[in-house]
Amino acid sequence: MPIQVSDIRLDEKGAGSELSAAVSGLPGRREPFRLWFRFPGGTLDGLRRPGNPFLTSLLPVAAKTGSGLNVEGRTSSMLDGHFDQIRRIWKEWYGLKLGAVAGRACGMNGETAAPGVGCFFSGGVDSFYSVLKNRQREQGENRITHLLYVHGFDVDLDDHDLDASVTDSLRKAGDDLGLPLIRASTNLRRLTDRIASWGRLQHGAALAGVAHGLSGILGTVLVPATHTYQHVFPWGTHPLLDPLWSDRFVTFVTDGCEATRTGKINQQIAGSDTALRYLRVCHDNRGGAFNCGSCEKCIRTKVVLYLAGVLDRCRTVDDGLDMDKVREIRIKLRITESFARETLAELLRTAAELDLD
Repeated sequence: MPIQVSDIRLDEKGAGSELSAAVSGLPGRREPFRLWFRFPGGTLDGLRRPGNPFLTSLLPVAAKTGSGLNVEGRTSSMLDGHFDQIRRIWKEWYGLKLGAVAGRACGMNGETAAPGVGCFFSGGVDSFYSVLKNRQREQGENRITHLLYVHGFDVDLDDHDLDASVTDSLRKAGDDLGLPLIRASTNLRRLTDRIASWGRLQHGAALAGVAHGLSGILGTVLVPATHTYQHVFPWGTHPLLDPLWSDRFVTFVTDGCEATRTGKINQQIAGSDTALRYLRVCHDNRGGAFNCGSCEKCIRTKVVLYLAGVLDRCRTVDDGLDMDKVREIRIKLRITESFARETLAELLRTAAELDLD
């Protein structure tokens, strides 16, 4: 039985807009789940295909459960051709078998893509690098016009205090850079987390779902790369996978695979007062902290900032580097291993340059 998406609605919610749908046929649920995406007022004007956000964001769930997916709403016919390739990639990576996917496919009918270029922006190393690198490009070369943050992805939907702090920081960073911030929110993870791994499978499709909701504004969306070309492996965002979420209205571009995390800090972030003022790398958020300072990711980033000579200038982390905590880092995941190796290589390079033992 396919997962069914029906009763798609577009409603005004206070000063914002909500795109929602009933999702049924989910394992372990008798009642439909009301999935919603919320955006600032006016940003859903000109929404091209209201079925696309649901079609893309729920595809990993359908693949993980071995179900098909049926969306009772207008979708892009171009996506149909891409799903076969996504199906083959996921089968090769994870052994998943995705059933039939269907929507009310529509062509272009003389419509054109919007001129805006968005970049997903969490305030971390990857997204700051992509923004700083691309914001000065000439028109037509991925010159960024908007930043895009999604509450409900790495900040829990119920954590309103942290969301307010993160939103304020990202908006101020955008103001410094002359780029407006679009803050979206969604309850998608409340549906997907019990079924599909966020990192390995789900989050790239989730980003695509949000971006398709903004097709009236953004014709190109940059996805800051997690890994380099040298270290890519099966992951939710990937240079092979990301472009396949594109249609003729929204083109997805993986950005930043050419640089390691240490390279991103050295090439762009170390020279940016804005990045050092608002850098946010922590996903643990222990005690509601903006950057907890004690998780593996915070410590690893502090090491690279120290080696770049800017740790004392980064206002969002303390400038103390406890080497005992560095030694206590335990590598548990493949993604963590690749970043740790990058950091170690930078340590060795710096030691050689300074003739340290």
